[in-house]
This record gives sequence, C-alpha cells and structure tokens, in this order.
Amino acid sequence: MPEKRYIRKLLQISESFDVDLYKDPGFRRSHVSFEGMPRKHASDSKKVVLLTDPFSDDKLFYEFPVSSISFIEEIGTITSVDGRSAQKLRLWIKKGTVGLKYSPFIV
Repeated sequence: MPEKRYIRKLLQISESFDVDLYKDPGFRRSHVSFEGMPRKHASDSKKVVLLTDPFSDDKLFYEFPVSSISFIEEIGTITSVDGRSAQKLRLWIKKGTVGLKYSPFIV
C-alpha cells in the first residue's frame, strides 16, 4: 500500500496533461524519458528510485532527484508469472540532470 500512495504523490508532481508533452516540439530535445516502477528512496525523500523491471533477477535501476521530473505518464500495470503486479510509469527528466544508474555485475 505505501507504494501506491507514493506513486499517487508522484503523479501530482506532473501538473500538465500528458497531451501537453507533444504540443511543444522542443520538449524531446530538453528531456529524456525513463520507464519503470518508482520507489521511494530509502534515505533521501528528495530522490526517487526507478526499477526498470521489478520482477527480474537482474535488478537495474535509476536514481533521480524528484525536482528533475518534469512530467509523469502512466503506462499501465505489469504482472509477473506468479501474480504480483506493479504500476509502470514514464518519467520525463530534464537533460543535464545528474542521475545514477545501478546495474549488477560479476567480479
């Protein structure tokens, strides 16, 4: 339940309608989109963690400041084989923002 409340809170950040994204031809030059399931950062409420595939064993995720999010689009709900579900969103991040990409690797 806390994840659903956090997602609702994130959706309130995006003040414009999804259609407004496509009216501005320069928008795609000034922003980059990332898709996944957002999670609240464990220690910093000013950051968001975006899991690219929440049901995969290969956990790749991004970390962005919440202030860098310009728009958020709801993509839909994804479901795992065992019946778990997660809401997938598209976050539009301002270019030039410092973000972190975490990916596992074998040493």
